[in-house]
Amino acid sequence: MFISHVLSAIQFMSDHSIVLRGGRIVDEFRRDELFDDGRDNYTRELIRPFED
Repeated sequence: MFISHVLSAIQFMSDHSIVLRGGRIVDEFRRDELFDDGRDNYTRELIRPFED
C-alpha cells in the first residue's frame, strides 16, 4: 500500500489506484487508465493540473 496526494508519485509507484474522498472509494483504476474518460469528478479535479 502506498498513500500519497502526489499523483505523479502514485502513477510511478502503483499499478492499481484507488481514490478516496471523505473515507469512501470514489474511483478505482489501473495506471494506464488515469487520464481516461469516465474518471470520477473528484479524480478529474486531482489530475487537472497534469492535463495541460
